[in-house]
Amino acid sequence: MAVKLLFVAGLCATLVGCGHSSEKTVSTSSAGSEPVSVQPTVAKPESTKSVAEYDLKGHGFVTGADGKLVAVNVGAKVSGLSETESAMFKGNTPLVKLAYSGDKPFTGTTTGTRRDSGEDYGPYGNDTRFLMSDTSINSKDAPTAFGVFRDQSSKDKFNAAAYYGGVNATNVPTSGQASYRGKFAGGINESGVVGGEQRHVSGKFNLAADFGAGTVKGTVSELNATHRDPIIAAGNLNATDLTFDGTIAKDKPTYSADKVTFEGETLAANVEGGFYNANASETAGIISATTDAEDTSTIIGTFHGEKQP
Repeated sequence: MAVKLLFVAGLCATLVGCGHSSEKTVSTSSAGSEPVSVQPTVAKPESTKSVAEYDLKGHGFVTGADGKLVAVNVGAKVSGLSETESAMFKGNTPLVKLAYSGDKPFTGTTTGTRRDSGEDYGPYGNDTRFLMSDTSINSKDAPTAFGVFRDQSSKDKFNAAAYYGGVNATNVPTSGQASYRGKFAGGINESGVVGGEQRHVSGKFNLAADFGAGTVKGTVSELNATHRDPIIAAGNLNATDLTFDGTIAKDKPTYSADKVTFEGETLAANVEGGFYNANASETAGIISATTDAEDTSTIIGTFHGEKQP
């Protein structure tokens, strides 16, 4: 099966509430009375700021007026929560808020608990899936790295985008090897089928990094599909792994590749990714590839991986 692919990955951000106010006692007196202590009113902060606000990279597809898919650039930022928003999400589970930028329909915000929700959310609608490790979920500050997949498709239109980012990597190795393991989540539009069938997909993600040689090898495997129409059953894609071989940049903790291999075909591609958190303990990235075959499909998704011991 000839395939047109776009994979977009992973995201990362940090949120924590912080605020400080001080108050002092003011003494006043009048004839025949004792001094009275007056506590001035201290204004409460309007919002809870994050330790850092992260700009997230992303990419997406929308269905144009002619029915063809159009690639669009999208982005997002991690920001603090207002007091009203914090009150809406009471509890011990840490929160994350994303403010989206870019073309419609990929605007607005997502506010919710940190979670790993790579599985399918169901039929057509506004679905948002987060991918992150236990390290990210339990970070005292907020997610240290994660990917987000947004699907705002309707039955006749495929509109999907993915984002990635994270805490700047520190102590990035310059020698040695490391492996990363995580998940992939995304969506497929099978344009070769009448009406363009849509499916949610999930799978395993692995990345092997050789910091000494400056290379990476990424693999997306065990792809499983869930049809957006709940009447149609889910099933394995019966596809071989998607793989890419990339190069690590010399001056920053990023990597890239210009080809992917899928179902025995080598496809021209645009692959970019990055390492995040202390000691480059996490990774996330974007993959896009196309073919000119008649029976084409489009896949867009996000991946995240955590360094293995």
